[in-house]
Amino acid sequence: MPQSRSAAAAPFALFIAVTLWGSSFVATKIGLRQLEPLSIVWLRQLVATLAILPFWLPAWLRHRHAATVRRSDTGLLLLLAFFQPCLYFVCESYALQLTTASQAGVVSAMMPLMVAVVAGAMLGEQVTRRMWGGFALSVTGVVWLTLASAPEESAPSPMLGNMLELAAMACGVGYTIACRKLGSTFSPVIITGVQILAGFLFFLPGAFMLPAGFTSMAAQALTTPGSDAAISLFAVGYLGLFVTLGAFALYNFGVSALSASKASAWINLVPVVSIVLGHLVLGETFSPYQAGGALLVLGGLYLCQRTPAPPRHGIMQVQKPQRAGALEKE
Repeated sequence: MPQSRSAAAAPFALFIAVTLWGSSFVATKIGLRQLEPLSIVWLRQLVATLAILPFWLPAWLRHRHAATVRRSDTGLLLLLAFFQPCLYFVCESYALQLTTASQAGVVSAMMPLMVAVVAGAMLGEQVTRRMWGGFALSVTGVVWLTLASAPEESAPSPMLGNMLELAAMACGVGYTIACRKLGSTFSPVIITGVQILAGFLFFLPGAFMLPAGFTSMAAQALTTPGSDAAISLFAVGYLGLFVTLGAFALYNFGVSALSASKASAWINLVPVVSIVLGHLVLGETFSPYQAGGALLVLGGLYLCQRTPAPPRHGIMQVQKPQRAGALEKE
């Protein structure tokens, strides 16, 4: 796809990606009715692996045949997969057991700012005042959104939990920067496939935590589509096919087409989507205060993605030196 088309399609791809990530909270809650958390993580990696393998293998072989894969690129690709999903999922899973979802949401709002700072230092990306203003507005919206939410459960160790959530965000930063650097070397299909395969192997212990009657549970799901088992397994299948595979592929494409700073700004839309879908699907509360926070997040995203208009007299300013040079030559 030409670079101009990729840049135009990237915001749409990122919007779909964060919408899918936001829906993962609802799907995970449904899956937890029948399965353990680690089993859900492994099953979604299994579903995603089976789905992407027919596309990933030919893409990897074509890449190996067409270009020499440098050892440094392979190492960075493996580091990317270690950051996300492996280490990220571990840190965030334990963080949510120790702190509230609201506090974790506030901490997660730091990721776009962290990406902007690191991308400026490592990739030389320029962060404009307009983007800093959009980041600030978006973070304010996330803080407002999470503080307006009613606490879901007690936090036995919020300080440690928030530190683990911050570590998860640091992993997200490392993943985004690595993905941006590898975007010109590997296709989004190759990057996504490596992530999924690494996650499948890393979370393999989850296969041993499946319930004893999992086979009969799967059979019941096939014969009785409306049963609790069927709904939970459908949610896990959705997580594997659309969230793990679809969202990562779309986000990897978006990061490869836009700057890391602009792409990461979309992450702040995740809590907005999760709260709206939680209200629509699970009947959770969605107050006017939360709606106000959601509008701030959307406003911040608009500022981050908006491209400043070129100066009205930019063409004349460029032409004047050319005319002067031409007169001197004459």
